[in-house]
Amino acid sequence: MQTMINMGKFPGAALLPLLLAACATPIPSAQTGNESRDRLLSGEALPAPIRAGISQPDDDVLGLSADMIRFADQATASSRNETDKINALLRALIQSPGTNFIFDPAATYTAAQTFEHGRANCLAFAGMMTVMLRHLDIRAEFNEVDVPEVWDMRSPKTMVLYKHVNVIIRPRGGQKKVADLDMAAYDDSYRQRIISDEQAVAQYYNNKAMAFLFDEDLANAFSYLVTAIDLDPQASYLWANLGTFYRNVPNRNAAELSYQVALSEKPGNLIAISNLARLYSNDGQLELARKLDKKAAYFRSRNPYFRYRQGMDAFSNQNFGAAMSHAKAAIRLYPKEHRFHFLLGAIYEKTGNAKKAEASMLKAVEMSTDAIQKTTYRSKMDHLLSSR
Repeated sequence: MQTMINMGKFPGAALLPLLLAACATPIPSAQTGNESRDRLLSGEALPAPIRAGISQPDDDVLGLSADMIRFADQATASSRNETDKINALLRALIQSPGTNFIFDPAATYTAAQTFEHGRANCLAFAGMMTVMLRHLDIRAEFNEVDVPEVWDMRSPKTMVLYKHVNVIIRPRGGQKKVADLDMAAYDDSYRQRIISDEQAVAQYYNNKAMAFLFDEDLANAFSYLVTAIDLDPQASYLWANLGTFYRNVPNRNAAELSYQVALSEKPGNLIAISNLARLYSNDGQLELARKLDKKAAYFRSRNPYFRYRQGMDAFSNQNFGAAMSHAKAAIRLYPKEHRFHFLLGAIYEKTGNAKKAEASMLKAVEMSTDAIQKTTYRSKMDHLLSSR
């Protein structure tokens, strides 16, 4: 899918040290009840020219077109059961020359637009697949996947964090299937959860809002972001994006309150913490900024993929002691990830412990559910251990 979470236009925002012990002094709290939230969403904090351009978007995000219905019916006409229908539809959409979808992270489209244009990010593809499967009376649900963090630098001052969504399909009398625009990158060991249609549609409106914000169309950015929050009012990342929106207006107080709401929904929202720290730093409130930076680092240290990335960096720099510390921390935080175990095995090999190296690498092979990945691991393991 790609759901965009704006890091904000602060110098160095994406490079902030992310670090607070759980017992550190709490950040100052603002009133984040319904009245404060309503004010943020009302537009009253906006300049009159922006307020005049606000309208209520009503995109038909999960609507089916006649062409989609015709395509789904024809593709599955000879199918005998739901599993056959699923396979036939996926083949027709992904393998047919005329419908070979192109991945485009910026292609946030409705389901019908996705089918028409043949371009999609993961969210757009998931929306199109879901409604076509449901048309065939097959149960399909949006699935949010905690893939390792993927960042995109949109400008020297703006970083975007991408999230990921695919489709879980549950045929009657058959096995659960996953439909993903990039199945090669998907791994079922990642943490994941079913999300509602409203939450998925909120991500669509958020993506559109961020695109408008990048284009400096503040009226539409606000309209789409408010619609997203109306659909999923407890989504911390949406309130954090609203804070970044207000930083661009600019309205410093509204930005601060938005980030505070984000943190009231999710205390570990690193983007809200980092941007709030930068806001306080710009104000000269350096002690508050320092406390927030420490808080961010604590939550970052609890992210197993961040620790894995640190371990990989240390390994590349031949700092094997640090690499082992990070790899073991990643495994403690999330022991089901095969990549962590393979990294630990590689570290053991470099430090002369062939027995532990083989054990860790074999664990990675066992945990991986992808045949190609298993083969790759075995090949690397054989090469590393035979070279000693």
